[in-house]
Amino acid sequence: MKTKFLSLQEAFKEMSNKKVFSASKKRLLSLQHIDFYKNFLSKKRLFSLERVDFYQILLTWFFLIFMLGIVYYFFLGKLGANLVSTITGEPITKITDAIYFSFITATSTGFGDIIPLGFFKIIAVLEVTLGLLLLAVVTSKLVSIKQDIILEELYEMSFTEKINRLRSSLLLFRQHASRIASHVDSGTVDKREVYDLYVYIHSMETVLEEMLPLINPEEKHFFSKVMDPVDTELLINSILQSFERLLELVSSLSKSNLQWKRPVTIATIKRCVSLNRQLFSKVIVSPKKMPGINETIADNERIVKEIEKLMVENQEK
Repeated sequence: MKTKFLSLQEAFKEMSNKKVFSASKKRLLSLQHIDFYKNFLSKKRLFSLERVDFYQILLTWFFLIFMLGIVYYFFLGKLGANLVSTITGEPITKITDAIYFSFITATSTGFGDIIPLGFFKIIAVLEVTLGLLLLAVVTSKLVSIKQDIILEELYEMSFTEKINRLRSSLLLFRQHASRIASHVDSGTVDKREVYDLYVYIHSMETVLEEMLPLINPEEKHFFSKVMDPVDTELLINSILQSFERLLELVSSLSKSNLQWKRPVTIATIKRCVSLNRQLFSKVIVSPKKMPGINETIADNERIVKEIEKLMVENQEK
């Protein structure tokens, strides 16, 4: 058997290839694990008890009792299994007695007037376990109905408060933008205001980022709320008015000789324009529910294009 001797360079090369293969293999396995957990969690949310109604659980419980009663009745006297009455000492023959035994077994009442024989004992043990489990779920679901109502009311209040806060933040931005634009036009603007211009624009960017998951969310979870057309119209109009003020501000600054074109300011305005397009692309409202939505979208597109045009002209200067 011949032994292959490698040079030092070839040995290092082979070791590096093995390390790269091992690292890529570990990375692939980690990605596969992440995908597995994502799929598992999505399936877990799909079959979550939060999505099951109280009456569905109650009907499932009664259905289990009834079907196992049918099973008891069907296998009476077969394979050595039977249900015997302790009062008469004879096997039962009626289906009503079999369903009665199934009910007292599932509720763990156990009067002792009917006893199982054979493999019915195993079925009875399984029925007691499943029956108590479903009974506990029914009880907890019944208790949580009032709690769900209270949580839904609290979430409604929090959601409304969040919308009002976002609108107030946009109003504050419009006030700052109008004040700075008027100072620029009159020539009384402070250099500090121009230097910190990105701070005011960044506040609008933050608001737009918070609005993005609120308008037509892609994933709807339990207690997730979709904005009604009225709230959507209010937010859309606030965004449109804010970008009108931004257009006035950029137009006034472009006509002046002020040094306002800092990289951070330009980048912030571009991000705001990008978020604006994302928000309006998610607006899916019927014209019947919001009569002027098509005109609002057209006006917004016109304003955004004018802002982009001014930004390109200022960068070329």
